[in-house]
Amino acid sequence: MTISNYARWMQSIPESKPLNQITIPGTHDTCTSKIHLDFVRTQDKTVAEQLSNGIRFLDARCRHIEDVFAMHHGSYYLELMFGDVLNDVRSFLSSNPTECVIVSVKEEYNAANNKLTFAQVFEQRYYTPYSTSWFAENRVPQMHEVRGKMVLLRRSSISHGINATGWKDNATFDLNNGVPIHIQDQYDVTTVFGISGKWDHVQTALDKAKADSSGTLYVNFTSGASSGAYPNAIAYGSSVNHGILRRLSDYLDKKENKSGHFGILPMDFVDHNDWEVVKKLAATNF
Repeated sequence: MTISNYARWMQSIPESKPLNQITIPGTHDTCTSKIHLDFVRTQDKTVAEQLSNGIRFLDARCRHIEDVFAMHHGSYYLELMFGDVLNDVRSFLSSNPTECVIVSVKEEYNAANNKLTFAQVFEQRYYTPYSTSWFAENRVPQMHEVRGKMVLLRRSSISHGINATGWKDNATFDLNNGVPIHIQDQYDVTTVFGISGKWDHVQTALDKAKADSSGTLYVNFTSGASSGAYPNAIAYGSSVNHGILRRLSDYLDKKENKSGHFGILPMDFVDHNDWEVVKKLAATNF
């Protein structure tokens, strides 16, 4: 099947298909497009642009400050609030009700000047007013349950959503807080012997996801940090053609990988080469 509209690529996913059996393109540190620092910026496009071009997993990193959530990458404020992100997602889903968007919520950096807990702020400001827009149960839903909705995945101490608390730092690991999840998040490329080592971890998780019919949800970060990761981890051009996106594109070009379920793939700089990797990932579902 040829996808003609990447804003609605999920419309042909069978209604009974669970999300853990779907390949889902995503972004790592989704909200960094306004920041022009190489060691902070991971995306060139806004949330709205990402969604319109096929991204269905958002990595939202929220600093708890003055009883609101500000989007951060470490100590850097990203000139965006979590409410802005949710408004963009809800607007997109209103226009494209065949789709769903997984929103991963992680508490980032130091809390400051708060009267409420992180969980209370989420409940009062970001969950209750939007409750009809969220799928927030701790289970993997089928497609028909989440069309037009945001699917909550929580990495922090809130009381809703797929429970991914206990996330390990710079590691590949399994969680099961009610939903079995396999996570590859080895971001320090010096630890994993450079880009080739990082790719080995990515490919291992891709192969494992494709072969797994157990119901495990796979989250496979292709992103990297440290001086060895930028720009080589995301490099796509012919002059530096050994980056992760290039290797992922080549992997998806192989006949045996053109279809199947490969899990959630959060990536950096997803718009490279006219969104080619996003398109190839979406196409594996058909």
